[in-house]
Amino acid sequence: GLSWVEPKLTIQAAINTAVAGDEVWVMTGDSYVEKITLKKRVGVYGGFVGTETLRSERDPLSNITVIEANLTGTVVTVPVGCFGGTAIDGFTIRNGQANSATGNNGGGLYCVTASVLVANNTFRNNSATNGAGVYLDWSPSVLTDNSFRVGAASSKGGGIYAGNASPTISNNLFTINTAANGAGIFLQYSSSAISGCTFMTNAASSSGGGVNSQNASTPSITGSTFTNNTASTGAG
Repeated sequence: GLSWVEPKLTIQAAINTAVAGDEVWVMTGDSYVEKITLKKRVGVYGGFVGTETLRSERDPLSNITVIEANLTGTVVTVPVGCFGGTAIDGFTIRNGQANSATGNNGGGLYCVTASVLVANNTFRNNSATNGAGVYLDWSPSVLTDNSFRVGAASSKGGGIYAGNASPTISNNLFTINTAANGAGIFLQYSSSAISGCTFMTNAASSSGGGVNSQNASTPSITGSTFTNNTASTGAG
């Protein structure tokens, strides 16, 4: 696991070996069919071709690296108590379907009482009761430069559900997500800073096609675009 010549065969095997401060570098290629659990102060990065010696040399936009759950549960789980230094960066995270292990919440990523940097990822075709793409509760995380596509939440947050925390949400794309409330983002007791985001063609059957903010949430929304979103109340 210490070189491209002799790599670990699964992402989880590499995470299990890593210690605080380590980085896990993941090579592009066939989909990694697994569900992973992150570790405190370990960053997991995709988008490598297997020749890099510096993380800055990777190109995750060109070298697509897929973690595929095949509808068998949450794709990425952040353990309780992981505050500081935990990251997931540079992946396509797809076909997660939350089950009873997470209270049917968080199809793509589930994070409770922890924090995580979520950057340069595409969340696609994930489903859950709440937080089809990402579910955060008591988790003041940072989500930047991600794409949330075709997420389906039966209740809240087709893209992101954030409760009891104030995550920073910047430069993300939300498109073709669905939920009863908050097809793009659902905020509950959360005063997030939302900036530079695009909400396009999301659909809520009840309220908040783009963003739904409830229960003492006071977010700031700046530099963002809302286009062709639909809802019974508050399409944008």
